[in-house]
Amino acid sequence: MNPQNDERTDQPPSFAIIRGVCRLFGLLLLALGTLKLLDLMFPSPKLLEYLSLANPILSLFSNRSVLFAASFVEICVGCYLLTSRQHVAIHSGLLLWLVVVALCYRIGLAAVHYKGPCGCLLGINRFMPLSTATQTVLAEVILLL
Repeated sequence: MNPQNDERTDQPPSFAIIRGVCRLFGLLLLALGTLKLLDLMFPSPKLLEYLSLANPILSLFSNRSVLFAASFVEICVGCYLLTSRQHVAIHSGLLLWLVVVALCYRIGLAAVHYKGPCGCLLGINRFMPLSTATQTVLAEVILLL
């Protein structure tokens, strides 16, 4: 058994807090990714048109493909954060990487003056229908957290 891979008991108490926050974000990512994946598998008729359009940033792919990849990454990162016993720095770095990717995507949407709905809250929108403006504000607030 490699002691480097186990949760250390000699770490400062702040590491336990950071690990708890990472696990909370892992749970949120797992839930959002699963809801997004379910919405992609069983889309509403209104959503079908949006999913078939080319993605505004990654124009070689459809919105469906990009959202499927995003939901897969969210589920994988969420599972890793919930189950991994690696050092807290790896968890924090993984979350930071995901935030940087999402931030770059949001900056790209702003750069092309995209005014349509953002697919980042796709799974939630089925249960709580939100306007496009509300979705945009909510996505930006979540990203800033």
